Amino acid sequence: MNLLCAPECDGMRLNVLLLVVIFQVPLLAAGKDWFKGVVLLKDKKILRGEINVRPDCDVVLFRIGEIEMVYPAHKVVTLSFFDDDLEQKRTFISLLSKEGAAIAYELYEVIVDGEISILRKELSSWQSYYLEVEDFQYFALIDDELLDIKTFRRRVYKKLLKEHAPEIDEYVREHNLSPYTFIDMVQVINEINVGKKARALAMEH
Repeated sequence: MNLLCAPECDGMRLNVLLLVVIFQVPLLAAGKDWFKGVVLLKDKKILRGEINVRPDCDVVLFRIGEIEMVYPAHKVVTLSFFDDDLEQKRTFISLLSKEGAAIAYELYEVIVDGEISILRKELSSWQSYYLEVEDFQYFALIDDELLDIKTFRRRVYKKLLKEHAPEIDEYVREHNLSPYTFIDMVQVINEINVGKKARALAMEH
């Protein structure tokens, strides 16, 4: 599922990019960290101005001059802005999340885009404190199904091997990768995305 248009990366560039995104992105705070960017709303309106995204609260703050507006996740399709500190574009999407009987739209940052996408969700401060977990939770988006990356070997990896067994098994062994390691998981997923894109282009010609 292509969530955004981005250039392909080789393994080394991908690893460097992911390390930057995962470990160096600062937590965004209200009233701080405004970036020039674009917001696409569910009603097809496109807003261009300054953005302060609060994924922990699932809202987007938007302003033009002194006028400020708040858009909850259920009104947003996607948003993107250029992060000057990281010197790269960052993109968020709004997805419908189901947790038991609770149904709500939430904001996820796109880390890897493709047929299989890697997303991350910023946890609220109380979740991080009481659950003693990291500030982000990572997911794989496959066929519109959002899977916790922690289930990668049990659910995602088995599915990938079933669909791409020979080439993926060879790629994993050749590069000495482990489905238990996050950065290795992402490298495998990127390889699958690149392969699918190459086959699609070949069919077009």
